Amino acid sequence: MSMNVAHILYILSQTFPLPVPNNPDISRQERNLANHIINIIKEAETGEIEIEETEELVDEDYDGDYETPSEYCFGPEVSNENCYINGCSEMSFILCSRCKLYICFDHFCISLNHFCPVA
Repeated sequence: MSMNVAHILYILSQTFPLPVPNNPDISRQERNLANHIINIIKEAETGEIEIEETEELVDEDYDGDYETPSEYCFGPEVSNENCYINGCSEMSFILCSRCKLYICFDHFCISLNHFCPVA
């Protein structure tokens, strides 16, 4: 498989259409993530990791019994939990499908205080 890094950078620039700064102040977390991506690309170039060439994505963990988004986010256990936000004792309204935390109606819909703590 031929690997063209320019093509990968093109796809990334289309996915994240942001202006590239000339001399950015790069955080440690940003540098670590960039180094991780660089290592993945280098390993793919040298053949150390194998990139599947199939167009079909296969989920090896799929057991054939996925929930729908509404079943997952608004399941019966949601009303048994309290909002995760500090100082809030309200009953939860939804289970965030990204960070898997329970959030009350006010913090999810009105004050919009929920920002997933996962990156």
